[in-house]
Amino acid sequence: MKPIIIPNNISFIWLDKLGTEYTEFRNQFCKETSCDHNLWYLLKDENALTSFAQNLSPPEKFILIATGSLAESVMPTMHDLEQLHSAYIFCMKVLHHKQWSGSYKKVRGVYDNAGIMRAAMETHLVEPPNTAEPPNTVQPPNTVETLNTVELPNTVEPPNTVETPNTVELPNTVEPPNTVEPSSAEAGKV
Repeated sequence: MKPIIIPNNISFIWLDKLGTEYTEFRNQFCKETSCDHNLWYLLKDENALTSFAQNLSPPEKFILIATGSLAESVMPTMHDLEQLHSAYIFCMKVLHHKQWSGSYKKVRGVYDNAGIMRAAMETHLVEPPNTAEPPNTVQPPNTVETLNTVELPNTVEPPNTVETPNTVELPNTVEPPNTVEPSSAEAGKV
């Protein structure tokens, strides 16, 4: 696998009132990417996130990992900030959060599995932002995300077409299926 280089102008914000999975997620991510633990911050409310974002000056950016309800609350004010690189929603209500987050192109996905979200983040970090896949990719519960890359030529030739008839000819007669009529003795038996 290609080594993942974390740009030195990127911080990671885990926005969660409880922060129960933060340490394990951060440690695994840093182990897999050689990311410095000091680039990670656990924030527990919207005010802390607003303050953090206001203290960043471009080209400094942050990646937001937030619970669904907090993401829904902060995305209207955070999404258009130049400092927000991308956002990931980590929650158990995937379908609900996919619905409202669909209009935010920086939301890279809604996940209920930390391992799948971590793999997606690692993949997105080696790709240019918002170009490798459609925005807001949502993974069904407990699945693995697969990205396919297809290189297209600069010019596209029209395909060779072969005309096929739209009608199908059927035989004029249809033979009935073989049937056996019960004998009169068998018809009386029940």
